[in-house]
Parts: sequence; C-alpha cells; structure tokens
Amino acid sequence: MKRHRRIGGMLCALACGLALLGTGLFGQAGSAHADTSLFYGFEDGSDGFTAPSWLGANAGQPTQSSAQHSEGANSLALPVSFTGGSWDQAGVDKVIDNYNPVDLSAYSAITYDVYSPVANVSTDLVFNDPWLPAANPKPLQVGWNTVTFDISPTSQDFPNAGNYFTTAKEFLLRAIGRGATYSGPVYFDNVRFVPTTQPVIRTAAPQADDVLSVPQGQTYTIQAHVTPSIGRQISSVTFKTATQSGTLTFDSANNIYTGAWDLWKEGDGLKTLTISATDSTGATTTSQTSVLVQDSQLQVHITTPTFDQQLKGKVTVSAQVKADPRFALKSVKLQAAGQTVPMTTTAAGVYAAELNTHELQDGVQTFKVVVRDARFTVSDLVDVLVANHDRPANIVHANKTRFVDGHTQFRYVGWNEYDLFTRTDQTVAHNEQTSEGNILLKGTVIPWQQQIDRQMLEAERNGLSVLRTWAFDSSADSSAFETGPGQYNEATFQKLDYIMASAQRHHMRVILTMDNYWGDYGGIQQETKWLGLTNKLQFFTDPQAKALYQQYVAHLVNRVNTVTGVAYKNDPTVFAWELMNEPRVDCSDDPTPMHQYCDPSGNTLRNWVDMMSKYVKGLDPQHMVTDGFEGHSFVPTGPNGKGIQWGGTQEGNGNSPVMAQDVPGIDFFTFHPYPNASWANLTLEQTRQLITGITKAGLQRGKPVVMEEYGIDRAQPVYDPSGKQLQPSDPAYAATRVTWYKDMLDTFYRAGGAGSNIWQLADWSDNNYNVNPYLPQADAQRDAPLMAVLAREARQLADD
Repeated sequence: MKRHRRIGGMLCALACGLALLGTGLFGQAGSAHADTSLFYGFEDGSDGFTAPSWLGANAGQPTQSSAQHSEGANSLALPVSFTGGSWDQAGVDKVIDNYNPVDLSAYSAITYDVYSPVANVSTDLVFNDPWLPAANPKPLQVGWNTVTFDISPTSQDFPNAGNYFTTAKEFLLRAIGRGATYSGPVYFDNVRFVPTTQPVIRTAAPQADDVLSVPQGQTYTIQAHVTPSIGRQISSVTFKTATQSGTLTFDSANNIYTGAWDLWKEGDGLKTLTISATDSTGATTTSQTSVLVQDSQLQVHITTPTFDQQLKGKVTVSAQVKADPRFALKSVKLQAAGQTVPMTTTAAGVYAAELNTHELQDGVQTFKVVVRDARFTVSDLVDVLVANHDRPANIVHANKTRFVDGHTQFRYVGWNEYDLFTRTDQTVAHNEQTSEGNILLKGTVIPWQQQIDRQMLEAERNGLSVLRTWAFDSSADSSAFETGPGQYNEATFQKLDYIMASAQRHHMRVILTMDNYWGDYGGIQQETKWLGLTNKLQFFTDPQAKALYQQYVAHLVNRVNTVTGVAYKNDPTVFAWELMNEPRVDCSDDPTPMHQYCDPSGNTLRNWVDMMSKYVKGLDPQHMVTDGFEGHSFVPTGPNGKGIQWGGTQEGNGNSPVMAQDVPGIDFFTFHPYPNASWANLTLEQTRQLITGITKAGLQRGKPVVMEEYGIDRAQPVYDPSGKQLQPSDPAYAATRVTWYKDMLDTFYRAGGAGSNIWQLADWSDNNYNVNPYLPQADAQRDAPLMAVLAREARQLADD
C-alpha cells in the first residue's frame, strides 16, 4: 500500500532571485484584493512560481498561465504526468524574498483553488528549508476545488511545524496522483493568505536554536513583540517553561514585552520556552521557541568505545572530561546495564574504567559516563554491540507453514525502511535531542553510514530481526540502481552492500525487493518506457521486458558484497528475494477500449510469478523467494456479510493473490493490511476477520504467511473496540491506535502467522505511518508505546 518515495531532505536549488514586489510581502497583490492579505491571482502570468526539476512528474517543465478553466482572468497551469501510481507528484515552488526568512505568524491559513481534470488527484501544501513533511493531502473532486491549510501555531495540518512558519523561505503547491492516469495540466488559482484574528507573537529573544548562558545570579531577558488584531488590545503576555512561569511586561520605550528567565533554575539542556498572549476578547495565541541552556562549563565526551562498535570480553571505557573552573569536580562514573563503576584519571582530563562485557547480555548496550561537580551534572553516552557469543549463520528456509533457522522454528517481528539506499550525509537543521538524551547541535553532520547503522541498532535493541527494503530504482535519481537497460550504478550497489553488512552485524535478515509495480523509483512504468512499450502491463508478457527483468535480477543475485566479500546468493543475511512490490495486472491501468493489456482472470500474473520465481531459484536455490503481494481487500460475503474474500476489485480487478502466489517457486505468502486507510475504513472486528482469513488461506496451501506491511494512518479516523469512530484530534486516539497495532499482531500470530514487518521505522517525520524509535525526539516520545508493543511481541515469539 505504501508506495510513495521519500522526498524529505531534498531542497530546491532554484536560482530564482525574486525581489519583493508591489504591496504584498513577497508577491504582487491581486487587483481584486485591496486588503493587506497576501494573494496570488496569476493575472500577471506567473506571480513568480516555478516548477522544480527534482519534483516528480512535471520533470522541470515550466508552468504557464492559462485562461482555460480560469477562476479569474488566468490560472497557473502545472503540467503533470500521472502514471497510475499511488504517489505521482508535480509541484510549483514559490521562493519567498530571495530565501530570506519571512515571519508568517500574522496569517492563520492558506487557501487556494485547484482544478483537477480527472478523479483520484489530491493536493497538499509544503514548506521547506528546512523541509517539512507533507501536510495531509486533500482529495479533489473533478473540477474546481477550494482547499484550506491551517498554518496557525496549533496547526493540525502541520503538527510538526514548530517555528517554521516564523522563518518561512519557500512554499510548494503540489498535485498528487493517487491512482490517476493523466498527462496534461492541473490548474491553480487564487492563493490567499488569511490574516489571523489572534494576537501575533514574534519572539525577539531568544531565537530558535540559540545557546543561552548567563553568570550565576543573573537572569536572561525574554523579549517579544506582540500585536493585537484590528480593534483589539493585548491584555496579558506570559511565559512558561518546564520549571517556571512568569509575566512579560510592556516596555513602551522600545515597544516590546520583556521578562526575566532564571536559566540557572532551569538547568542545562534543550528547553522549550512558551509565550502566550491574550487580547481583550479573550483570544489567546502561543508561540514556542527551543533553545539550548548551557550555564555549566563542565564537559564530558566518551572517546572509547565508539558508536556501534562490537565488544567482547574486557574493554576499557575512556572519557575526556573538562572541569568547570568555578566548581570542584566531585565524581566521574560509568553506568552500564544497571552497574555503576567509578572511573579514575589516567592522564590530564582523561578518565577510564574497565568493564567485563561477559557480565552483560549480548546485543545492544548503552554505556553512560556521568560527571558531577558541586553545581552541575553532565553526561555522555554511547551505544555499542556486545558480542561475546557467536551466533550460527544459517540461511532461513520454509518448512511447510513454518520458517526454520537451522533446526529451530523462526517466527519474527520485523520492519520496513525503503529509503536506506538513498541516504546521504545529513546536516542537522535544528538542535535536537535523541530519545536517549544526547543532544545533536545544529550543523552536526551525520554520515550516511551512521544513519543506516543507527536504524539497524534501534531495530535490534527492540527485538526486530527482519528488514524489508528496496533493492531497485530505475528512476532518474542519482541514487538509481539501474540507469538504463543493463546499465548499473555501482555506487548505489555499494551502498546496498553496506546496508547488508550493517544488517549482518546487527543480526538482521533482509527481504530484498527487486522491482515496483508503482511508478515510485521508476518501477515497471520506467522499464517499459525504456523498451518503447505503450503500457506498463506489457511488462508481464513482453519477451524484452521479461529479459530485462531477469538481467537485473541476475546482476543483483550474483553480486559479491564489496564490504563482506560474500556473494549475495550465499549470504545468510538475505532472508528472501522479493519479485516485486505489490504486483498486479490491473485493468484500471489499461486505458484501451477493449482492455487489451490486462487479464482479469489472473492467469497472466500467475504465469509471470511462476516463471520469475523459478528463474530466481535457478540462480539461487538456497534462499526463499516471495512476491510482495498486497492482498488487503475486505469483501463481505455470505448471508451475514462477515465472510472474507482475499482480493476483489481493489486487488487488480479480479487478480487473486491467492491464486497468483500459489505456485511452486514462491516460498511464503504476503499481505499488506492498512485497515483505517480511506479506501478501507474497517472496524477492529473486520480487521481481525481479514487478518485471520488471509493467514488461514495461506496456511491451507501449505506455506508460511507474512504480514509484510501494516499500519494505522495517524491522519485517518480509527474505531475503538466498541465501534465508536475516533478522529485524530480525539484525546483517546493515540492510545487506541497503539491498541490496534497490538490487536493486529496478536490476531495474526494466533492465526499461525510466521512473520510481520511494520510500515515503517524511520528517523524523519511524516503525518501518516512512520514509527520513530530515535529521532526526531517528539516522534520518538510519541512512538515509544508502539515500540514497546513490538518489543513485547518479539520477546514472546522468542520465548515460545
């Protein structure tokens, strides 16, 4: 189900150089709007919007104004090329004031008109620099639509926005094809910034990411500009932190509100300052600023061991300590697995302690050095891998309805993370605290290798043991595996080598998915274009397409890992080869009048799966092969309407995943349930029936079953156990969502399921499915109960 590509982290590199124009803050105000609100009517032909070359379907085509379908005299025509995928994208970008930060806190919402010529198109509004996750896409009807996005401090459309609206540099209007097949323009018009009726707060001091310190006995002066809306007055301005609160008073000489903040009382660390302003009508606005308080000069840094280092036997833990000259140093101690060991000085500013790792459990361990002086306590920590005992490296195989590791049944809890092969070194955009308490300062560079190792480590820490990830990309991206027929990008394959080596170190097995039905990362849509075919469904029948697929598969399966020196086909780290992400031969992707390319009988798809699974087995008879079927449709059958049909019209217009997967070369069945997706909207009881029915269908055919993707969309309603529908804003929603995950897992394993892979672990934010065990901190705190559910399920399976 989840098919979209991650574009978070990409920044538009446009040389627009736009200057301030007219009466608007960053664009010429339309003639029909004489007030001070910002407005883009496109009556002048463009209003400075540009189509970024890196954003999906528009491929850098210039936007144009057009009188066709116009709401005003003109509208903005955005060229799109939607290929029937779930996340086809095109967008227009507006650079604000030459990328200088602009404060949008005087506006409560952005609303605009958009014309969709076809069904199954959505739109969203995105701010970047830093890149924000996409707002909840708004579905469009055919014709003109008016959509609104909340950009207030309490925005539900941008729940992770923080201070981004006070430092906006560019914004993007985006059209998203969600199963639509269409080439041509989508039209935008009348982009309006709606002034707020709330008080407007602009914090002058501190600024986001400031590092604050004052001499002992002094306070820090908070400064804020507060403006009421027309006809109102400000009645009160207050501040609050985790430890204190107070009132800001108006300084008429400087036209600013000020207040005293006792930083020494606050203590060192990342702190959030909240300023609230109330006007004469009772309307209240809050503004939050995150800063680093650092009054102490005491410092500690663990020098050995290093992050993710494998340890065995006795080890020395060393730390560099810099004392605060104002306060006497009291103690330096090492904490590990409940033990506390005093550290002694070995050189100027160097402290060390010896630790016997045989006293610790194998796996992920956290070493923490805590330093105290007469006034402050500071610490540093490092995550390591204790590996005192060798683990046999067996290739997992299927034995009837079970997986077997050597001679032991292997049931697992696992995860998806599709974008690992795209990782590049990342610069931390804002001061950030990890789930463990370490602080990453703004500007810190995290190497791509460390990002991969961190995700593997967090998965291992929580008992997850099988990763599913993409081993394909035939797009125009620099990270593509395949750049043309038979043309391969060695740099990306070497990145995959590192992923596999990291997985091996963290006792992880990997399902490698080798192609995509959907257009994300190229997929079969791009590959059929390379061959000059007219429809992507020809991929399953055309001899050239079959040969191209087999050529790529052979290149991957026969590859020798440049990090480990082990051939993939001999590597126990490989759990299974997956033929394709969510294959189908869907008649909705066949626009011909007689549906000449699709086959609703399912025979074409079954024959392709049969042929390609045998081909992979011929290259590598040791590893399992699966096919990545979605298989999520719930169709009530029988007189009471409670039966389960696996497949149906949403699974490729009649293509049965049961039939297609039931071929000799496929070792286990897969399915991808997303029960609260807008097109599903299942109750908890229906979801239980679906999971049980699908699992039993696979087991009856003598094969293990894997719930290979599953998730509960945070942006969609969910039913509580009583059948009451809860909206995402409901106070009970978050806890209910976690119980859904627990119930889905319990139902699946009770039914005899062999393995599950949650969608998906990540270290970046989204509004829908990402589960964040480590970063960003707010997301990690939100997802801690869900990670506990996964860890508990993994322990139970290990104990069975």
